[in-house]
Amino acid sequence: MKNNTDRSKQFLAQAIQSMPDDFALSTARQQMKSAFNEIQKVEAKRTRREETNQQVQLEALEQKIMNGNPYSAAQALRIIDEMIFAERENLKAIQERIKQKHQQKLQGGDEDLQALLD
Repeated sequence: MKNNTDRSKQFLAQAIQSMPDDFALSTARQQMKSAFNEIQKVEAKRTRREETNQQVQLEALEQKIMNGNPYSAAQALRIIDEMIFAERENLKAIQERIKQKHQQKLQGGDEDLQALLD
């Protein structure tokens, strides 16, 4: 799964935090928040797509086993290993997001940004 959105989110978060709380800039601030939300939607879609692909692979493997079709044990183990690796990566990403949220709370970040990240 691509993971090329982290830097963009960081830049947007910094821009939102550093923008003066001026009524004249409220539209620009809202557009940056909208861009941040859009990046989060893209990440969610990528995660769902990856989970769906893994599920399809697992179901195909189960079909082969259930139908009595010959299957390769090595292939089954490879798929299971890939799924374990993907889950570990997901857990690492979740832990990293939790760590970032905790650090931002300690720094007393922008309230609006906190609402976006929660």
